[in-house]
Amino acid sequence: MYDWLKKIRIDKGYRSCKEVASLIRISQSHYTSIENGSRKPSVRTAKSIAKLLGFDWTKFY
Repeated sequence: MYDWLKKIRIDKGYRSCKEVASLIRISQSHYTSIENGSRKPSVRTAKSIAKLLGFDWTKFY
């Protein structure tokens, strides 16, 4: 589980997974699966999430 990801998302002011998913152009269910740890993001998706939320994308790996 990526508890750290949820914390960063909330700290950056994004209250919902849907909001982040929309901004990086993936489905809400895909983003939620990443945040809850049931799915690892692709490199491209990891980079998009990290850029939006302001952390190093390699934190996923």
